[in-house]
Amino acid sequence: MGTLVVPPTVNDPVVFVSVIPRPPEFALLNEPGREELADAVGAALSLDAWIVLRRRDGMSFERATAVWRRTLTALLAYGSVVPAAE
Repeated sequence: MGTLVVPPTVNDPVVFVSVIPRPPEFALLNEPGREELADAVGAALSLDAWIVLRRRDGMSFERATAVWRRTLTALLAYGSVVPAAE
């Protein structure tokens, strides 16, 4: 189990995101589906995405964290019901 540390933006505390090796949602998917979902989660929770939320969109730390939480929840729910792209 690893930990991803996202560098803070101005006046932000350091954000720690725990990485789960095999979330149960991945068990429902075939290999291409797992890879696609992992890529989607990685893109949505990237440092670039954080910078867009905080700097470009001007969101507070609390709001940006809530957006990340909602995004991850939606991806995991959606990923378990939609087949991977061919």
